[in-house]
Amino acid sequence: MTRTTQSRQVQPLLVAASVAFTMGTALSIFVLNLRLPGHICKALLLLALALAFFGLGEFLNHPRRRLITPETVKGTQKPQFYRKRKTCGLGNLLDICAVITLFLALSAFLYPR
Repeated sequence: MTRTTQSRQVQPLLVAASVAFTMGTALSIFVLNLRLPGHICKALLLLALALAFFGLGEFLNHPRRRLITPETVKGTQKPQFYRKRKTCGLGNLLDICAVITLFLALSAFLYPR
């Protein structure tokens, strides 16, 4: 495999992060529109927040990069972009918050007050 085809591959963690962020947003809208008991609503909202934190954190950890080829340097071809994992402090902090919020959601499910 050449370097250009390898860099164009879709990163599985980025796809999982996109799905997690979408599911977290949809779950929070779904929960807020239902009339659920308080402890279940709290646990589901914490789970939605954890999914959103994970999705946003991994999106920040996969920045958009420009693929440099001889054709793009000459200006004969449009620039192409790809995403590759490069960690940043805010992305890692959001991932840690996602894990903590996930454990809070699980404890809210298992031990309701």
